Amino acid sequence: IDRQVLSLYPAHPFVPYALDGVAWGLFLQGQDAAVQRERQKLSDHGRRWGIPEELARLNLYETANCLFNQKRYMDALSLYTRVASEHPEHERAPEARYRAGLCYYRLESFGQAVQAWERVEQDSAGSPVSVRAAWQIADTYFRARKYDTGIATYQRILDRYAAGPSEAATA
Repeated sequence: IDRQVLSLYPAHPFVPYALDGVAWGLFLQGQDAAVQRERQKLSDHGRRWGIPEELARLNLYETANCLFNQKRYMDALSLYTRVASEHPEHERAPEARYRAGLCYYRLESFGQAVQAWERVEQDSAGSPVSVRAAWQIADTYFRARKYDTGIATYQRILDRYAAGPSEAATA
């Protein structure tokens, strides 16, 4: 249906949502390269016809996820950084910063990964993404054989999040 909408009504306001629907369908089928092509079509459509701002932000974030899944970490990092810097108050900004840390980690820039996750932990204190960031920090220290720092980080996690992420947000 989405492809029919696209071919019959290329300038219709529903076209961006149809493109997004095609991309999601391909994602669910595990076709990352095809997802990226559809996300690019959505970006191109936005430049030509315009798309709702929220959908444009979501498309940028999901394009980064697609690149990450293809192990194109530098390209994904660029888009995650863009999402976080251009839309710092957006609900996906903390997750984009967290995933930028994952990109740094996969690129073996461990210090930058830890810095990214520390920022997530500070900026989103108590949220589920901040807890995941703290775990990534501790694990990275352990993998680097910085056991004292790793242990201290795990202890900080226990102290801060023993009651769970939602409890820490109100403390």
